[in-house]
Amino acid sequence: MSFVWYKNEEVVPGETASTYSAYFYDKDNCACAIMRHEHHPSPIVCVYGDSCNRVTYSYRSTCAPKGSTVNIYCLYNAYEKDFESRFWFSPGQSHQWSYESEAEIEAEYEFGFGFEGHSNDRRVWVEEELLSNGIRSNLQISDLRESDAGQYDFKFKTGSFEWRGNLPGTYLTVTDLQLTVATITTETSYVLAEVTCHSRCSEASYVFFKNGNEITSGSSSHRDYFYPGDRISCALEGYEDNRSPSLYTPNGPSVWASPSREIMEGSSVTLTCNSDANPAAEYTWYKYVNSYQTFLGNGAQLVLRYIQPSGSAEYRCYAQNGLGRSHNSISINVKCE
Repeated sequence: MSFVWYKNEEVVPGETASTYSAYFYDKDNCACAIMRHEHHPSPIVCVYGDSCNRVTYSYRSTCAPKGSTVNIYCLYNAYEKDFESRFWFSPGQSHQWSYESEAEIEAEYEFGFGFEGHSNDRRVWVEEELLSNGIRSNLQISDLRESDAGQYDFKFKTGSFEWRGNLPGTYLTVTDLQLTVATITTETSYVLAEVTCHSRCSEASYVFFKNGNEITSGSSSHRDYFYPGDRISCALEGYEDNRSPSLYTPNGPSVWASPSREIMEGSSVTLTCNSDANPAAEYTWYKYVNSYQTFLGNGAQLVLRYIQPSGSAEYRCYAQNGLGRSHNSISINVKCE
């Protein structure tokens, strides 16, 4: 296995072994990566103490749902504290977020306090805190949009040094959440089904909510019994307030006829069935005469052409999706000419 070594953000030519020896000073930093996997380098470390120039990200990647608020952290330090600039930067968006007054920041740090600042984008907030081993910077973005996805780097410049962000920063993924359902068994009063929460997050833990209450967390799938009126949704763990659209069984469908008044022999009648459901309901029609059931067809509308007196009956519509079904009926009375 071959390696790539970095000293002060620069690749060390010819160094591919698992160990690397060189002269280091207090300001120097070092990192490594497996060759051909340079986009996942090791954390940057100081060779002596904690005073070297460095930027270390809490996470190499973050995944958050659209509409939520995300916090992106890094810990940075400059060997010389005479900062000329420091800011977050998103290369794909050509945006940067810095502070309104560097002098104000310096005055705050002299007394060991943190600092809060904001950019022109009211959704973005920058907060800093002085720690014993460096300065922690938090880039907070609220009301996340898909356009916010991308790489985020932190850069700073002192009188004699500039951290240019040559090493990968941290990547933000913004995702929608969607639930799908697979029916396992269907009984008269309930359905056993498995629901799966989908996102763009490669490694995520999910939370499921049934009728507004948290029921399980961890896996992206959940198997349960569903009864009429049940609703289920999911969220990423840590973002429980940003849930997917709910799946729910069809509510009792509305059924109506057109024309709705007198239906004369030989005319045509259109029956329509509609139900609020997610996933969308599928519809099935039956005709009932003296307890005998006749299948008529599928679809939200049923057209009865050249209807005869024998068409006088109860017409029942069943609305069904992966979580259950419900029905409603309408009676048709055909009048003779």
